[in-house]
Order: sequence, then C-alpha cells, then structure tokens
Amino acid sequence: ISGLTISFTHVSYQGTGNFSGVSGIFNGTASQQIFQMNGSGVRQGTFRYTYDNTAIVVPGIYAGQVTYTLAVP
Repeated sequence: ISGLTISFTHVSYQGTGNFSGVSGIFNGTASQQIFQMNGSGVRQGTFRYTYDNTAIVVPGIYAGQVTYTLAVP
C-alpha cells in the first residue's frame, strides 16, 4: 500500500558516546537542531531512533530520512 505515512513526531532519538544526554522527539518540522557545541573538538557516537508505537498504522515497510548538517562560523 503506497501513500501511507507516519509522522516523525512519533519518532524519538537518543545519542550515545559523546552524544549521551542528547535525546528527544522530532518536532515534525523540516529543520530541527538537536545538538550544538562551541569550540573545537572531536565528537563520536551514534543516535538510536525509536518509533513510539502510539499510532495505529497498517503493517508495512516505512522509510524515513534524517540528514545531519555541520555548520561552522
């Protein structure tokens, strides 16, 4: 079945490694800042994404995309 969607507001994220303590739920906007650092340094870790399973949806395969952008002054 095509055309079915699950809002990203039903998806949470949690960081590990240098990103531990970074967690939340996507707000559904096209651009959301989830981490900011000042100064130089190396950051290593992963993000885990979890569907909150509160919406009733038909069985199927759903895909999503998260893009990370690095901005420097």
